[in-house]
Amino acid sequence: MNPALQDRRWRALLVWLESLGMQVDAEHLLRLSPLFTLPGPAKINLRTLQPHYPSRAQGRLLSATQLVSLHLSLYRPASQDDSESPDPFFGPYVSVLPREFDSHPLTWLVKKALSLPQTPFEARLPLLLPPGVLSDLTKVETRFWEDWQVVSNYVEEFPKVVHSVDGLPVLDFLWAWLNVNTRCLYDDLGLDRADNHSMCPIFDFANHAWMQPTMKPIQDDCPPAGVGELTCISGETSIAKDEELYITYGAHPNRFLFVEYGFVNPVSEELLASGQYFGEADVQALVEEMILGLGTTGVWMKQVLQDEGYWGDWTLHSAPEPAHPSYRLITALRLYHLVHTLDIEEQDSLALQPWRDTLSGTKDDISEENERVWRNTVLELCQILVNRAELGLQRLQAESETVGGLDWFGWMVENIRLLWWEEREVALAVARSIRRGETF
Repeated sequence: MNPALQDRRWRALLVWLESLGMQVDAEHLLRLSPLFTLPGPAKINLRTLQPHYPSRAQGRLLSATQLVSLHLSLYRPASQDDSESPDPFFGPYVSVLPREFDSHPLTWLVKKALSLPQTPFEARLPLLLPPGVLSDLTKVETRFWEDWQVVSNYVEEFPKVVHSVDGLPVLDFLWAWLNVNTRCLYDDLGLDRADNHSMCPIFDFANHAWMQPTMKPIQDDCPPAGVGELTCISGETSIAKDEELYITYGAHPNRFLFVEYGFVNPVSEELLASGQYFGEADVQALVEEMILGLGTTGVWMKQVLQDEGYWGDWTLHSAPEPAHPSYRLITALRLYHLVHTLDIEEQDSLALQPWRDTLSGTKDDISEENERVWRNTVLELCQILVNRAELGLQRLQAESETVGGLDWFGWMVENIRLLWWEEREVALAVARSIRRGETF
């Protein structure tokens, strides 16, 4: 972007925020000291937007994500770099939002679904992802299309909200939805938890730090209107003028950061080995295939796990030390191997009591043999992940040699490489823990 243009937009944003009562002290930022306070009316959320949009029949409303995405869609700046948002309420803020999300992995899937032109490498990118990452990305895509359908129905019900005879373009909605999904902060507005989030100027410009963020938001007591101020304070470490400020997007694994935000934490071998970084590997599909491969018994076992709240979300972790399988995975594998010792007629509550005793804490384990076999199964899962990651890295290397055209391709290749690398290293670390006989 043109630096002069960027500076002009930034200054316009500050003037707009100042007109709403915001004050900024940029001279010296001490530990746990206020940096600035964002006025409630400067936030884009369900509370600030609802007065400007008609309610649906029987009082049904759009969700926060849907309404904010609709609003941003309607006031997206034109594609030209020098255009500004025509938004009469939040124009200076919308004008400084990212102009495109071409590198976000959701964009690849949506463009494919719409049969839009893609470079050969861009079209193949989803196939280069670890299976668990692609599965999670597909879930994000499902959320997007569900929101698009609801908003499309709303626009049909209230066509006057769209100032265009062509309706609401899906790519404008994608741009808006990704701004909401990647930039909103949790903000207690007195609504259902899923709707308690806001687009917050200044806050959302901060990059992510997975540990020791240098600033964080503190909410004032929420007034009845639900649009209270949000104060940013510095973190535990003192910072100086002109030093970059970071917030944390949450203690999420790289798999989550990639599919939701489009980037990953840079991870080194030393960091992973330190026991400080919470690396994670997903074995959901592998274990699900094992269980359902038992046929009728597997279907029954799935129901048992669902009833007890332990179906799915099966993972391996590098931290806290020792590297370990998740308790949910251990629980599922204990049941899997217990069922191997039962006849189909024995699959009742009484037969499962030893397993349920481990859930209640009455017993530490089912038996020595059960512990041995489920730990061996974890070793097998680890080896599958390692082998799969090696092949994934080889394919990625081969594909990357053909990369050309867009500036972000090389950066994205490195992101995907780190996803494969982390999955492999976490699997190796867990395998070492199993062989050492670590207790989990």
